[in-house]
Amino acid sequence: MAAPEREDTDNDAIVRIVSRGTACTGTLVAPQLVLTAHHCVAARDDYGEIVARDIDPEELEIEVGGDYLPWRHSAVREVLAPPCGYRTGIGDLAILVLETPIHSIVPQDIELGQAPVSSQPVEIFGFGSCATSAGGLRRHLRAASGIQEILPSRFRLSAAICPGDSGGPVLDLESQKLIGVVSASDMDGQEATLGPTEITRIDRFGDLFALGSAVADGASAAELPPVTSCPGR
Repeated sequence: MAAPEREDTDNDAIVRIVSRGTACTGTLVAPQLVLTAHHCVAARDDYGEIVARDIDPEELEIEVGGDYLPWRHSAVREVLAPPCGYRTGIGDLAILVLETPIHSIVPQDIELGQAPVSSQPVEIFGFGSCATSAGGLRRHLRAASGIQEILPSRFRLSAAICPGDSGGPVLDLESQKLIGVVSASDMDGQEATLGPTEITRIDRFGDLFALGSAVADGASAAELPPVTSCPGR
């Protein structure tokens, strides 16, 4: 069953990520770490096509606040991601290490130790806007079904996703822990239409979160083992 629509949530850990006129959604999962989709931070060529490298961190900005105007902007120091997921699909996760921690917001709890299960009810949030959306940009709860299919690196469900919701958090309805990130969806320009949606599982990428924590604590990413996990389809 679809979740009831409401305009926003008071969870300021859910943030907007802006780069070169494009935008995605992300989630503060530690004071200095924002989780999003890898394709949201992939570089593009002169024709707008995604290429297999990440954009420079200084090209990214984090907007905090769920209403029409953000109340804080944060800069990004480092982009960390597995060597896959540039075009959505397997490994579509990235962690952004902020220049300075955000201590005024409680980070979102995440679930790394338990796999998602079939029919599990979820909530999905995003800052996206469809062609028929009214008003300015806000943080929305998107209508969504329970989990319909589970694959080794992701799961599928039906959700009402709009452009800009990519990277948004998928929370287990009961525990309110983050279990996945919006990767791709069939969209028709209507924010009430549920379409097939791909969600990247976070429980398969514990090494990415460990790397993010180490870099936030002062370690150099260049001196640490890179993220190599790209689970099968």
